[in-house]
Amino acid sequence: MLYASYKRKIEKVAEVLKTIWKYRLIVLSVIAVAMVSTAGFLVSKGTVIDQVACPISIAYGDTLGYKANGLFSNISYQYSSSPSFEEFSTTMPRMPGTYYVRAVSSGSFNTNKYGKVYAFDIVKKKVDVSIVETTWTYGDTPSVTASLAYNDTISCSEFDYSNLGEAQATVSALEDSITITSYLGEDVTEAYDLTPVEKNVSLQKRNITITVGNAEKTYDALPLQFNACEIT
Repeated sequence: MLYASYKRKIEKVAEVLKTIWKYRLIVLSVIAVAMVSTAGFLVSKGTVIDQVACPISIAYGDTLGYKANGLFSNISYQYSSSPSFEEFSTTMPRMPGTYYVRAVSSGSFNTNKYGKVYAFDIVKKKVDVSIVETTWTYGDTPSVTASLAYNDTISCSEFDYSNLGEAQATVSALEDSITITSYLGEDVTEAYDLTPVEKNVSLQKRNITITVGNAEKTYDALPLQFNACEIT
């Protein structure tokens, strides 16, 4: 009984080996393809492939637009002010200047793979600075507006006026007195190329009240003179 059972097992093994030998070329081809595929996957995993070209320059506030994909891997981007990337950040720079970008993906065995290094410039954003008001009361400070990037805000302390004796006055901001501030409170005026725009506004006269102060004197037959007054 033991011999018969052992014989049947041997015959089954022999049959399997016979089948393998019969189709040995096919089996070897499948194994070879599997090995090549595995090797190819390990080698190519994380390879960076550009999808959208990196522009040469963008204006302050614009997105870079450069895009890449990583084979079988996620992609991220690194930015630096040096092509050697000795120091880099994963945050896109904002202020005008020359910068470099490269795509990064995860390769096999916890290694990083890098794409090509591209240089790009961030240039000043060109904006017109306009007066908000259409009617202006003489002596008031006008407001200014401009198409700014991010959540930047604009203010102006000095203005150029002309035709103040006419019903329509011309008002424009003085460029040197314009300040633009980021949402963090940083002065980002240098990120803009500013062009003040003249605007004709309806000039309203300013109403004032002159109040003469009170005074007393002993009559001396001379005219009463008193220079104290308040203008509001």
